[in-house]
Parts: sequence; C-alpha cells; structure tokens
Amino acid sequence: MKLASLTLSGFQCFAPTPTTISFDDVTYLLGPNGSGKTSVLLALARMFAVDQSMRGIRVQDFHVASQRPQMVNPTDVASSASGDAGAAETEATSGGTVVASDSAEASLEDNPVVEVMSELWVEAEFVLPEAHEPEGPDAPAVPEFLFQMRLEDVEGPMRLRIRLTATLDGEDEVEERLEFILSRDSDGKPTKTQPMSGYARRRIQLHYLPARRNPKEQISYAPRSLLGNALRAANWKAENEKIQAWNGEITKSLAANPAIETIGSQLKSNWSQLHKGDHYTSPTISFGQSDLDLLLRQLTVTFGPSPQGSSSSSDMLSDGQQSLLYISTVLAIHEVGRALLANSAPWLSEEKFRPAVFTLLAF
Repeated sequence: MKLASLTLSGFQCFAPTPTTISFDDVTYLLGPNGSGKTSVLLALARMFAVDQSMRGIRVQDFHVASQRPQMVNPTDVASSASGDAGAAETEATSGGTVVASDSAEASLEDNPVVEVMSELWVEAEFVLPEAHEPEGPDAPAVPEFLFQMRLEDVEGPMRLRIRLTATLDGEDEVEERLEFILSRDSDGKPTKTQPMSGYARRRIQLHYLPARRNPKEQISYAPRSLLGNALRAANWKAENEKIQAWNGEITKSLAANPAIETIGSQLKSNWSQLHKGDHYTSPTISFGQSDLDLLLRQLTVTFGPSPQGSSSSSDMLSDGQQSLLYISTVLAIHEVGRALLANSAPWLSEEKFRPAVFTLLAF
C-alpha cells in the first residue's frame, strides 16, 4: 500500500481550485515560506495523525481569500444614476465597491477584501499493487480495505480514496466527515461514499514531527504514549501478581515509620470526633496501589553512559537527539506491528496493540 497523491481544496493556503500533490516512497516538499509545504503535512495529520489532538479540522484551516476590490468609475455610476437611483445603487454594488475619490481608492488598495471559504476538502489516494498477490507477506492492507478498493482502469492497480470534507457555518462551527470514495463522475466528484469508521482510520497512521525549535512536547508523546500503548498489549499476568505482592510489602514497611503512626493516630482521633455514622469510621494513611497500568504511565527512556558516567533521562538530549529518539520509537513500533501482523509476536494482543497496515512518516 502506498500513498499516491493528496488533493487539497480550500485548505489553508490552497485555494478552492483543487491542487494535487503526488508522492513516492520518499518525497521532498521544496518551496519558499508560505508556499504550502507545512499545509500538505497538516492536511495528512488532520486525517490520520496518531496524535489525536492533531486530527480534525480547525476554523483556521479554511482558506482565506484576499483580493483587491473591483473599482467602479464614478462617472459611469453617475451616468447610470440619471435614469434610476435604485438601479444605479444595485448596479454599482453588484460589481464591486464604488469609489468616489482618490483618497477612498487609496484606502481600498491598502485594505483588500478578505473572504473565508466555508468549505474545504482533502482527498488521499492510495494504490495497492500488492492486491494482485493477496496471500503475500506484505499485503495486510488488502483484507482491511477489500470492500473499499476500486479498479479504476484495466491495467492499473487497485486504488483506495479517502476524503475529509468540512464546512464552516456563520457561527464558526465546523462540521466534518471522513469517507471512502467508492465511485466518481467524469469530473472526479464523488457519487457514492461510505463513512470511514474509527477502527479503519486507526489502521492508517501518520507520525508527524513538525519543524519546531523546541520539540520536547512532541517527543514526550512518543515514549509515553507509543511505547506505553504497545506494552499494554503484552501479557503481564504473572508480573502483575508479583507487583500486587510487592505493593503489600511496601505499604507495610512505610506504615511502620513512627511519623506515619503518629499522624495516623491523630487523624483517626480527630475524625472520630467530627464524623458520626456507621460507615467510613476508620481512616488509614496508605500509599495507593501501583498496578501495572500506573507503572506503564510513568514509563520513560534513559540513556547511558552520560558524560558523568551515569544514566540520564531523555530530557538531557539535544533537540536533534530528541528528534532522533522520536523517529527511532516510531520505527520500533512499526517493526513490532509488522511482526504482529505476520503472526511472529504471539506475546502481544493484536486487539490491544492495533497495528497499522500503513505507516507514514512526515518531517
């Protein structure tokens, strides 16, 4: 499965006239600032980003058209007004803005008309050449999208089209829909669609590393979320029983501290004086139950040796090194997912791991 193209209409700097970007195995987007390089990657992120906070259309994603007002000759307006004043007003305003003086014309030149488009759409086109050999080891996408793929020409590969459409109403409310395109007319407009489920959406994953001066927010998401989710798919039954036993021993040891005993005794005494009832009569200071899920939430990546000879957390890495950590984490999860799809990782639950059948890296 490969991403063949992305077509954008009314998204950020892309005008309503559709623009198509073609992709290869590795694609470089080159251009000056403001040409739309980031917009292309963000459009993909709105559809398939692993980070759910990047999904979905924002108000600022709608294209803003800026144009000079059309100038109307005051002499022509005056001439039209000699017949019918009402008609003159209609004729003048329908063509643009009436200019009555040089100063007004200069003001309009400095203040162009701004119009926010009320609709946008982004369409991703995938090709699946492996569909000709569905039993091969590298064809996990074929069964996933079997009923959405289409053969658009006799000699071409199977294609999968997914479109994200959004509209903006007068109160800045965004409505959007993500759909498979099942058929199109001669102009490329969809004639038959099917909603894309959340499950199907998760099977295509985009990992986006934006060009930031400080990537720590993005980097922290990778180890704690990607690695944490992957490890939750493992079978931890035996280890979980050990953790529960260790929790009991830790709590007993800490509770024996004289400070805990003294504070606990005073708390119980004051509580019994203030609270009356048959329930919740005996407060006890405890240290919580650190089950496996809580431990996985505290997961981090350390590196060694540091310049001091000991291990250091990823916070000590440079911006470039943290970016490399993010990429390494994504590639590691991708390889584990491939092994799971090939039935080579029996210690993981496919239902919990939810491996992607297509992974896209965007930098």
